[in-house]
Amino acid sequence: MLPESLKHWLAPANLTTRLVLLAVSVVALVIALAAAWTFWERADTARRFVRLATIDRMAATQLLVDRLPPSELGIALRAISGPLLLVRLLDEPRGRPTDDPRLDRHLARLMARHPSGVFLGREMVLRQVDREGPRDGGEGPPDLLPSFARYEVGIRQNDGTWLIFTVPADTLSRFWLGRAILIVLAVVGGAALIAWLLFRRITRPVTALAVASDRFAAGLPAEPLRESGPPEIRRATAAFNRMRQRIGELLAERNSMLAAIAHDLRTPLTRLHLRLEDLPDDQARSRAKNDVQAMETMLRETLAYAKDVAGVEQATDLDFAALVRTAVDDLSDAGREAQYEGPDRLVLRGRPTALRRAVDNLLANAVTYGTCAEVTLAADPRQVRMTIADRGPGIPLEMRERVFEPFFRLETSRSRSTGGTGLGLALARGIVRAHGGEVSLRDREGGGTLVEVTLAR
Repeated sequence: MLPESLKHWLAPANLTTRLVLLAVSVVALVIALAAAWTFWERADTARRFVRLATIDRMAATQLLVDRLPPSELGIALRAISGPLLLVRLLDEPRGRPTDDPRLDRHLARLMARHPSGVFLGREMVLRQVDREGPRDGGEGPPDLLPSFARYEVGIRQNDGTWLIFTVPADTLSRFWLGRAILIVLAVVGGAALIAWLLFRRITRPVTALAVASDRFAAGLPAEPLRESGPPEIRRATAAFNRMRQRIGELLAERNSMLAAIAHDLRTPLTRLHLRLEDLPDDQARSRAKNDVQAMETMLRETLAYAKDVAGVEQATDLDFAALVRTAVDDLSDAGREAQYEGPDRLVLRGRPTALRRAVDNLLANAVTYGTCAEVTLAADPRQVRMTIADRGPGIPLEMRERVFEPFFRLETSRSRSTGGTGLGLALARGIVRAHGGEVSLRDREGGGTLVEVTLAR
């Protein structure tokens, strides 16, 4: 299993980072393959440099040295020397043995097999030397050897001197490796910058779409999202704008319909109250009045549920800590066991009346079924966390989602004296979710239920 930190680095959550990482990885892989192939070719060429006509020039030079008088050798050798091949007569070979013994054997075989036979019976050495200063007081050819290190092939002459051929090493020295690394880093860095600018331009509309979706889910006012970016993202943005407009229209129609229903039902309910006064049977009249009151309560709570979840109320900056502390104090003043622990001030954006209704419902549920409500409030830069703990019998695991369904009650007597309409938890979750949060239930250690509420800041 990979460590979590490595997993996060290999698969970051940010889409732009993922796309940049993909682009840079492809560029780095291509560069690495190209560099590996190039360096392999250079190393192979270095091992076989004597095959690139160098042996023929060395043989011709040796024949010339054998035939010319010593007084003319200096001029002849300067004429033969060039930017990539320097020929001199020295008292002894210089430099150090090469790092690759195979190169020595390879050179010896090639020189022994040369058709002229000029190298037969001669002592030959191969040395590796560092770059030197100006040659012969500046009279020789310019030094154009392409690397700091070069090879010197020494052939012993009959008088004991050595004919020295200096040729480029053309191998992978530290200089070339360091320069190659810098080039790779520069190319990868440039590719990363270009990819970041490009992909950020592509993903910016996606980020804006996500932010607009969160604001819409929280019921916050927002202007229609500007359509920008690639055609696919512009189509998604246009679809989101149409969806938001249509949902807004549907919610407005639903609220209007519910308001109309509430208004129309109040009149017949009022008439029922008046007619119940004419019933001669006191017991029947009392039961009928209770039913009418239950209908009014259910109607009122249903309308409140529809209004609060739909987000009719305008959002504003509010002190959530003061709101929760006030709700706890109201319960304590009513003789219920409730306590608060948390900051004195905690500002977030939301709908005050709806949030107060959600907190009241959760607290009322705790003190009604769990005898107490111990509220803890905490926050970080991203979200607010509220827990409400009670000491009740708890809620079975299989029922912890069902209790959030409208009109569902664990208490099955349906009596208003032992429970409400079954909308309390449904209303609380709906309001919290409309604010970009969540409500969940779990067992409290030592017995009871722990309600966990998170709200986006």
